[in-house]
This record gives sequence, C-alpha cells and structure tokens, in this order.
Amino acid sequence: MRVWFPLIAVVACTGGTKDIDTDLTSTIDDADTDTDTDTDADTDTDTDTTPVDRNGTYVGMLDLTLEYVLQQPRWEVWCVEEVTFEVDSAADPMITGVGTCDASAGYLGVVDIQFQGEIIADPSAEGGFLLVGLGLNDQWVGEFDADNFSGAVNGSGAFQGGTLNWNGTWSADR
Repeated sequence: MRVWFPLIAVVACTGGTKDIDTDLTSTIDDADTDTDTDTDADTDTDTDTTPVDRNGTYVGMLDLTLEYVLQQPRWEVWCVEEVTFEVDSAADPMITGVGTCDASAGYLGVVDIQFQGEIIADPSAEGGFLLVGLGLNDQWVGEFDADNFSGAVNGSGAFQGGTLNWNGTWSADR
C-alpha cells in the first residue's frame, strides 16, 4: 500500500520590486520595466484624484423648529426660511452662513441665525451656529454632495427660566 502526502512548499523572498512586474523577463531583483497605470507621480495604481472645489455661494431652505418649555405654557414655532452659505477654502472660517426664523408666534419675533464652520474631511463639514439675540449657540454637522450643501442642527439651551429646544435641517445649492 502506498501513501501519498501532499507536498507544500513555502518560499520566502526578500528585496526586489514592490509592484507586480509585467515584463516577461522578471526576476526577483531585476529593474522594473513596466509602466505605472495612473498619471500621478508615485508608482502605484491608485486613481488620480483632484480636490473638489467647494467654494461659492449656496442658497437654499432652512427647516427649523423652536420649542420653548417652561412647565406651562409651552409653545412651538416651525420655520421654513431661506438660508445662504458662503464657502471659501482660503478664509477663516471656511464656511459662513446666515438665515432667519420668524418666531413671532412664539413671542420671539424674527430670530437671526449665523453659521460658521470648516470642511473637516471632504465631503464632511461641521461648525457652530448662533441664535442671535437669544444668547444660544450649538454645533451643526453638514455634508457636500456635488453642488449641494446640506446639514442639521439639534440641541437645547436654558432660556428665560425654561428650555428652548431646536431641531432643523437645511439644503442649499450652488
């Protein structure tokens, strides 16, 4: 009776090129004669990427709810108003924006809103916003998609003995 054992060979190589040689005369330590498959300066096959230009004016709508809670009475105002963002990658801050919310039904009048922020890792952005005249501010998060900039705010703060909650989103196009 014959018993056959499979043969496994392990070969370790050191040195040589780091890419896959396509010249048919390759040996481990030969000079590489194949060509890079992309057009950037390195010698890999990644895709060339050009940074996206986000600069410009983005105009759209801000959909914001303000809710004031002081046991009772409680009121809520829903605003759908225009918002405008300016994006300038050379400026500090990189993103600025303005909007309003007509909160007259909630006894606040028209509330001006200011945004500031940065593109943290394209296409993501974040920053702060201020409810002007109310002394309340919080953080926002946003994202770019082609010529659109959208984002959200959500938070609360102490206001006139109670709590003012806010929750909103925007979508603005360049």
